[in-house]
Amino acid sequence: MILRKLKDDNHLYFRKCLKIKDKKAHIVPFDINDSQGRLNQIILDHYTKYPDPDKRPTLYIIILKARQQGMSTATVGVFFKAITIGMPGDTPYQKTAMVISYDEDSAQTINEMSDRFYQHLPSEIKPMKRNSRGKGLILENPTNVQAEFEKNPGLQSKFLIDTANNLYAGSGKTVNYVHISELSLCRLSLNGFCALCEPQVNNSPFMRLFCHQRFHTKSLGYTASKNHFSGYLL
Repeated sequence: MILRKLKDDNHLYFRKCLKIKDKKAHIVPFDINDSQGRLNQIILDHYTKYPDPDKRPTLYIIILKARQQGMSTATVGVFFKAITIGMPGDTPYQKTAMVISYDEDSAQTINEMSDRFYQHLPSEIKPMKRNSRGKGLILENPTNVQAEFEKNPGLQSKFLIDTANNLYAGSGKTVNYVHISELSLCRLSLNGFCALCEPQVNNSPFMRLFCHQRFHTKSLGYTASKNHFSGYLL
């Protein structure tokens, strides 16, 4: 019953399960602000409108924002929930979330945020984790004994972090949830960008979010119309 409430209510999940570092460097519960609440409501409305994962279309959200509104924090929170307990009507198994940040420093900030989320996650819902050589999280049984892994592999989900300097970020991966921060600074090739944005096999319940402070309407509009994107402008 409690798990169902957490799956259905992002506000409750954030407040009860996630910890963030505030501007005074205190570790506090994640209480969302008004801007984060608008984003969250769009996401929850989409899952309410399309309760069947097999028929749910990909959700695209373009966020035009000022600095320090916490949109990346909220997005990482949603993705973290999606790969640990699942979104409404979904399971967290074998899901991949990816954040592409605009530089190495911001990518390190995202990595610290995801590590903090995992560190403070209640033990009742904390999945197994394998040590990662780079940034991000690998949520699976850390054993090196094949028989043990096959018996209990864990979620086999991933939280990946890359930078816009990598022209081929996400290439060769089936990414269920992707967030590109500061898209106007992103150096992804057009083909690489489109590959990340296209719905994957079986029209799985994916989500794509793009944050902008310097918004290039012409280039993005061309890309969007060329690929028949639809979604929300926040």
